[in-house]
Amino acid sequence: MVEFSFICPTNNMEMFETNVSASLEKQSFRDYELICVDTQKKHFSAAADALNYGASQASGEYLVFLHHDIVIEDTEYLTKMHDFCKKNNFLIAGAAGVLRAPVLPQLRSKIYSNIVDGPEKRGFLPVDINSVTAAEAVDECFFVIPREVFEKRPFNHFFDTWHLYAVEYSLWAKEQGDNTVVILPFTLWHLSDGASVNQNYFDALNALRKIYRKPIICTMCFFPKNELLFRLRIIYLKLYLFYHFKRRIT
Repeated sequence: MVEFSFICPTNNMEMFETNVSASLEKQSFRDYELICVDTQKKHFSAAADALNYGASQASGEYLVFLHHDIVIEDTEYLTKMHDFCKKNNFLIAGAAGVLRAPVLPQLRSKIYSNIVDGPEKRGFLPVDINSVTAAEAVDECFFVIPREVFEKRPFNHFFDTWHLYAVEYSLWAKEQGDNTVVILPFTLWHLSDGASVNQNYFDALNALRKIYRKPIICTMCFFPKNELLFRLRIIYLKLYLFYHFKRRIT
């Protein structure tokens, strides 16, 4: 058994090798394994199936799920993450997450992220490296689940989607108690701008709303549990994305 199993689904082996594999090779902490799930050779209808497949091959004490366009620049990242995992109890920990704001918590949320996006390395509010920050949900780019937790509760194929699987896991984790969803206080680089929203994303959101019957809080936005308010929120977000990014949601 190793400490970390890195599980990365990809349809671009060159990007996987250049970013994920090359980053891990530079780490001073060597007690890990890297599992690539080639989604061009194996066809999955949802991310949950691909990640569960990858996890079935893993032997690590901690399972790390990440995108193929993640770069780990700090060569001591795994050392720091190992220390963090050993000192803290959690069900899921991500490099980016969302918190409810203390004022009007039903209407507002705040993103805390240690992921910088795109070529310009744009970022959000960094998390204090000496603190453990509890979150409502974490982002899919990079997150960790202890093996003993995952064996009891693998990913739920709640919808045919490649979106929101970490949010779904966070919703389940929050039902188990406080401080089960936390943010990792170490910086990563996500090469893309993170804008991968399409109609399937909103359909998956609606599926989560029906399953959990509660507000859905994620790094994209806050979505009320009321169906009418939920639909109005989606209309607002689509208009926002169109006018700011000139993207049609299809």
